Amino acid sequence: MKDRKLHLPYLLAALAGASFEGSLGLCEGDARRILYFHKGRLTNVVSGLQEETLGRVLMDEGALSPAQYAELLGRMLQSHRPCGEVLVTMGALTFQGVFAALERQVAKKLFRCFRMVDFGFELKAEPVPIQQLITTTEISQVLYPAILDGYTSGRLVQEFPVHEETRFTQRPLPACAALHLGPRETRVYRDIDQGVLLARLVRTQDNLKQILSALYTLHALWLIDASTVTRPSVLDLELAGLAEGWIGEQPITLPEGNADDRVPDPLAPDQTPDEPVPDADAGDRMSTCLARKTLSISRADHFTLLEIDRQVKGQALKNAYFRVLRTYRLQAIDKSYSSAQDREMAGALLDRVTIAYRELQDEQSRKEYVAALQTSDAPQERSVPTRILADVEAQKGDLALHARQYEEAAQFFRKAINLHPDEPSYHFFLGLIGWKRLGENLHPDDHTVEDIRRNLQKALKLNPHYDQPRLYLGYLAKRAGDLKEALREFKATLKINPENTLAAAEIRHLNRKRKHNPD
Repeated sequence: MKDRKLHLPYLLAALAGASFEGSLGLCEGDARRILYFHKGRLTNVVSGLQEETLGRVLMDEGALSPAQYAELLGRMLQSHRPCGEVLVTMGALTFQGVFAALERQVAKKLFRCFRMVDFGFELKAEPVPIQQLITTTEISQVLYPAILDGYTSGRLVQEFPVHEETRFTQRPLPACAALHLGPRETRVYRDIDQGVLLARLVRTQDNLKQILSALYTLHALWLIDASTVTRPSVLDLELAGLAEGWIGEQPITLPEGNADDRVPDPLAPDQTPDEPVPDADAGDRMSTCLARKTLSISRADHFTLLEIDRQVKGQALKNAYFRVLRTYRLQAIDKSYSSAQDREMAGALLDRVTIAYRELQDEQSRKEYVAALQTSDAPQERSVPTRILADVEAQKGDLALHARQYEEAAQFFRKAINLHPDEPSYHFFLGLIGWKRLGENLHPDDHTVEDIRRNLQKALKLNPHYDQPRLYLGYLAKRAGDLKEALREFKATLKINPENTLAAAEIRHLNRKRKHNPD
């Protein structure tokens, strides 16, 4: 099947998924813009268009009068100094105001990129100059408002060809907190569930353009499939570690409740992001809630702690666990809590709820725990099986890994291995952490690569039918330029698991590459 044109939403989503470091040049006629990315996050948009200069943006916003704008241009011409410095000298803005204005300017220029239809693009993987580190924008947070702002309904359907009978289905993704969705995308994602026709979705939403924009965003981010839409390939971008289905490794955040009418979409087209107003009481409120929850640990059973009924299992149990993590900000404790006492309480709560989740998740330990509930007044004081304690450390390692806290993640998985050395997934994740580090290190040493390979091979030795270590051994070989060995590993991965779409995509890509470059 011939690949579809790689439209901008898919392109930006792929760069975010690959944690791309470098620049993306877009060119359409006389309009040329350069988008800079650091670890997959947009940091700046450079444009030579007069209407997108900082002074012009401020005048359009009403922050500068036409007379002040003319004075700004004159002073810049005479002094050859940057616009921001001149604005501060004029007294028009403070330094803090300049930075806020620069962030708004980046947002406006990004939105205008989505009005480019027949553009050409050029990717350059290279360190981002420090002067281009203006902001850190998550692509998943701006795709929806940018599509809504830059697209007509006709263009939406042209790029995203759906009709009333198009069936949308969620892709099976873990519900963690790394990929942040806005309230409208979240609502549509929840409405889709395991399959729904567009005709039914339209009946639950007021605005067709809004729902099409949300669906397009979810499709570009690999969160949903659409029965009438062929997703364009991103393999030709040759981004390190990126293959078809890349978003499957990433967790998503679904805010609780129906927040659609209460929470504004991030950087919505009819809004300008003002400087944040700190909530002086927010930290105190959070500390109070944490303290109250922590005090309940000593007398709460697993079900009470996770705030669920005793019948809850499977995905509902997992959702409850991550809901507690989000509510009490346990996924990034060091960033969420400033005092040592709060961090200690949060750590204790994380340990306790993770033990509850892991014991209830495992069917055998769940039966033993429920039996203990019936015979003991304090079942939480019973001895927890070593295997469960190892899983708890692994669960915390997984959270740290998704937060890109690689050193902490490695420490957790090493603890898990010390408790239960025969679990292959622990060794695999140690290798995966090394791989993630490798992707963000411009000058990795051979020792790092060997550590990754040793952990992956240990996982395979413990379980020869484990496809993920094989997959990443293939990635290692591909990174080293040994395409023959990489192809062998990817084929071995597919033999173990014929459903591994990442391995299948790599095989197609390498075969195509060998066909065009037989040497």
